[in-house]
Amino acid sequence: MDLNIYQIHFIVGLFGEPTDVLYYPHIEKHIDTSGVLIMHYPHFQCVCVSAKDYQASSVNIIQGTQGSLCIESPVSQIKDIKLIKNDGTQINIHGHNHHVMYEEWLAFIEMFQHKDYERCYKMLEHSLTVSKIQTIARKKAGIIFPADSL
Repeated sequence: MDLNIYQIHFIVGLFGEPTDVLYYPHIEKHIDTSGVLIMHYPHFQCVCVSAKDYQASSVNIIQGTQGSLCIESPVSQIKDIKLIKNDGTQINIHGHNHHVMYEEWLAFIEMFQHKDYERCYKMLEHSLTVSKIQTIARKKAGIIFPADSL
């Protein structure tokens, strides 16, 4: 349930809930140790590859009609983003050097102090959407938990 979780949060934050989801896991000893998740949207797809059974550099690319955004780190730890235009020009966008949960804690403190329940429930809805996507993906891949039959 942790493979691709940060990518799903990232993608849902950018594009919302997909129209369909497919997951192709690599199973070892009844556990998906790596897998490919495809999230379908009306006019594009997002493909996420994640693994616990090998180490590789993390690169995240959002391709568009005029170029791409390249994040050469896990999406949970974005430090820098490269905007690469189709004509080859590049613009480097520098992120922050805070702890990975810094922004989340600031948001939590702000919501708590201002009793911002609307924002709180919007974030909860986002998390529920991510959980729904994970559940659909694993069930379609044949990964069934004992609690699924309750």
